Amino acid sequence: DVVFAIDHPGVERTRDVVLNVSGLLWGENPHVDAARYRHDVVEVARRLQADGRTVSLLAHVVGGDDRPGDNDRYPLDGLRRELGDVEVIVPDGPGALASVRDTVGSAELVIGSRMHACLNSLSMGTPAIPLAYSRKFAPLLSQLGWDHVVDLREDEVVERTLAQVASPGLSADAAALRGRADALVDRFTDALSELGASLR
Repeated sequence: DVVFAIDHPGVERTRDVVLNVSGLLWGENPHVDAARYRHDVVEVARRLQADGRTVSLLAHVVGGDDRPGDNDRYPLDGLRRELGDVEVIVPDGPGALASVRDTVGSAELVIGSRMHACLNSLSMGTPAIPLAYSRKFAPLLSQLGWDHVVDLREDEVVERTLAQVASPGLSADAAALRGRADALVDRFTDALSELGASLR
């Protein structure tokens, strides 16, 4: 994914767990059972809080207010009522991508229902646990050598997510992935340079 070619300067780790909840999945949708998704996401966040973790909420896709399913802001008011006074990050405007990358780069861990929230996290060297809702997640993440994925269409989402959170190798695996991505980007850049030179 081209996100790994974007500059990834070091960002101070000032946040604990950044949770991206999808507006697409929050209401009726063709991918997962919406009621179960809402329950599982809230339960994961509550269990993390009970374990002393600090949870921040990130809206990654911010669409028009007239289309809730395209807008991750849609679930946020309800989540704040459920979880208490948690930090809410809603990047918007021309600097939205940079804001997203700064946010995920500042986290110890990202749990995300939007694939590109997770890819941005991994490209910044931050461990990410994708909550996958379609077949597109697994092949791309597998190609990157990242297997810390929870499929929302399977049972025991909460327990499987928390097991991934507790995985002792998350940070090391994320650093290794970032190294592999750098090597692949360098190879791609070199190949483009060679092709350009041959066409002159």
